[in-house]
Amino acid sequence: MTQKAIHMVFGSESDLEHVRKIIGELQTRGWKYTDAPSDSQKAYTIGAGSVHRDVEGTLNYVRTLAAAYMNQQQIFLTCIGLRDEASGVIASYTGKRVVACPPDAKEYGKYPGGVRVVTFSKEPEREKDIASALNWIEAEFGSPNWGFENQSMQKIHDDKRAALNKLREKVEKGEIKF
Repeated sequence: MTQKAIHMVFGSESDLEHVRKIIGELQTRGWKYTDAPSDSQKAYTIGAGSVHRDVEGTLNYVRTLAAAYMNQQQIFLTCIGLRDEASGVIASYTGKRVVACPPDAKEYGKYPGGVRVVTFSKEPEREKDIASALNWIEAEFGSPNWGFENQSMQKIHDDKRAALNKLREKVEKGEIKF
């Protein structure tokens, strides 16, 4: 049986009550907390991150998690309030699926095509949203389409990032006129 890992990332102390509800639901479903890859078939991690307050630290954290659990199926579960740009950033920089389950999503936008971010938020029905998000995660682990899980897909992703950096340089040098 394939080992599965959910990496929960929350943004601030104000998100903790929501995170605790999710942890309770995870534990009810047989998920075990871990701070390192383990023999558990269903493990979850918890960490704080913000692409607004500490983008480099957050990216380093999620990349480290993705690498440490590379032999397991992984989904990041973001519990970050406000506009939650972190979900798209985490998906982009790790190549992993991301489920956004924000504690206060009264407004949220669409993510660019190809970025695997799913948002569950229908305030005030937060408990139903948590259950729906976890149902989706557990079903998704059975999906045969794990896009960036192989090297060829990662290379395509890396090539696109390199092309973006070249474009950024051209704009900065004034080589592209708007």
